[in-house]
Amino acid sequence: NTFEYTILRRDIDTNHHVNNLNYLTFAFETLPEEVYKNTSFTDIAIQYKREIRLRRNNRVLLYTRRQHIVTIKNKETGEVHSIIRLK
Repeated sequence: NTFEYTILRRDIDTNHHVNNLNYLTFAFETLPEEVYKNTSFTDIAIQYKREIRLRRNNRVLLYTRRQHIVTIKNKETGEVHSIIRLK
């Protein structure tokens, strides 16, 4: 699954970058509906690689791979912002 998201002001914290909890929210959005509704995740790991800041037309792409691994990348540069593993 691929999910595109535009970073909004509401996503930004007092440090001027996306709040850490939003990364997890973004990851849940990429999951197929049946997985999201029928899976109880008990082990979640987030590797923060690079902060996401609010910029004009700032879009990220989220990719879900098997075993519910979500990668968040900058749409323009391809830079990895985080890798999230959901079990």
